Amino acid sequence: MSDEMNNTSAICRRLKSIVGSQYVTDEPAELWCYTGNLLPRNPELVVRPGSVEQLQAVVEVVVGAGLSVIPRGLATRSTPRRPGVYPATEGGVILETNRLKSIRRIDRSGMLVTAEAGVTMAELANHLAPLGYRVIEGTMAPFCATVGSLTGVGPGLRKYGRREQQILDIEMVLSSGQVVHTANVEGYDMNLTPVLVAAQGFECLGVVTAVTYRLHMLPERFEYLNFEFDRTTNTVRFLLELDRSVAVQLPGLFQVNVWPEAVFRLYARMPWVYRQSDDYRRLLGRYPPFPADVVGVILEGQEDQVVLQKTMLEEMAKECGGIAAGSEPTRDYFVNRNWTGNTKCHEDVSRRTTSWAEPFFLCAVEDYPKAKSIAESVAAACGFEIGERFWARGTLRSGLMGYTSCVTFDDTEVKERERAAAFVEKVLLEAAAVQPLSANTASDRLSRDVLRALKELLDPGGMMYPGALYMD
Repeated sequence: MSDEMNNTSAICRRLKSIVGSQYVTDEPAELWCYTGNLLPRNPELVVRPGSVEQLQAVVEVVVGAGLSVIPRGLATRSTPRRPGVYPATEGGVILETNRLKSIRRIDRSGMLVTAEAGVTMAELANHLAPLGYRVIEGTMAPFCATVGSLTGVGPGLRKYGRREQQILDIEMVLSSGQVVHTANVEGYDMNLTPVLVAAQGFECLGVVTAVTYRLHMLPERFEYLNFEFDRTTNTVRFLLELDRSVAVQLPGLFQVNVWPEAVFRLYARMPWVYRQSDDYRRLLGRYPPFPADVVGVILEGQEDQVVLQKTMLEEMAKECGGIAAGSEPTRDYFVNRNWTGNTKCHEDVSRRTTSWAEPFFLCAVEDYPKAKSIAESVAAACGFEIGERFWARGTLRSGLMGYTSCVTFDDTEVKERERAAAFVEKVLLEAAAVQPLSANTASDRLSRDVLRALKELLDPGGMMYPGALYMD
């Protein structure tokens, strides 16, 4: 037996003594299960500590052995959903935080809540809702995504702002084993919360163990409305009208989503989608023919306010050539937190693909047709079927909207990762070249030099998921 194998076995025994033998695995079949959505090769071990103290001890052993620590939650990886972000070192130890399940405190006077990394957003929502509260996290996978996996830049919400404005503090364990709170890092006198959120996995500074969110009162009523448009020019008219009217006529506007024709073509050819809910069967039963776009609008507020604003929206859509298509089966707990379906097409129903590439940029609302055309043409040139997964997120901000297009790919294949990377890069380059489109990514918003300086300060040995970006 080689020295390397002996060393791994010794580390495995030490970790089992810390967390329990059932929470450490080096079985090849189980390790393989972690490669598809996270790594291009098998990790050496997977460890699932049950407390922050156990996690600290695990980090001490793993880092002391010279192995990488790869944090992992549920429903998403710790790195951004982009190709090419993998450990620069071979092997490593995946450290799952899904057993950290405590909701530590609910501070009603300070309007904040602290939950440990393994709590799913659905569990947090179900705990808070009977008390009349909620958090605004904006995830599309609330029933399986955990608190610890959702600390990156998130979807923008018209009424409350983006996810980075909702997270007040992140507790994490550094490679030294020290527990720090990003709102006030002891010894450094600085608030790293916005830095860690904006980093979005480009540089991992530590293992997230708990997150503190702003707490909000549950509104009296939610309303999710869909409007179909037969041509993109009419979609643009409606989005511009929404942007102009929101402050005065539509103060309850929570979020806007734009779903191009391609996403409905995707849903319509997946039989499992029909089985999820009556709403999906009703909605998809309308197609084909498919509309050019469907705009989903979420309203919230007092009962009478929502009813009035709903009427205004329906009239506005009609004037812009739209047709009211009723409600959409919601993706988030804030409309029906107990729905047990899963609309995550990016998980790939046939298990043919394991990850997705998602270029994101801001564009003027009136340039939405241009953005849509760029994404479609680049996808075709890269050999992707645009219906694999594709949508535009209508995050309206003073005439701007966030535009996102996605394609799925097998990230265990090098050529597939390269193809997906080419898609992302080309979309962003072409978008940046067409004014006023702006390739506005997380790495642009926060200087990599700043991130890497912090990485060197908090993780000097580079043991916390040392990533290698395809852009480098």
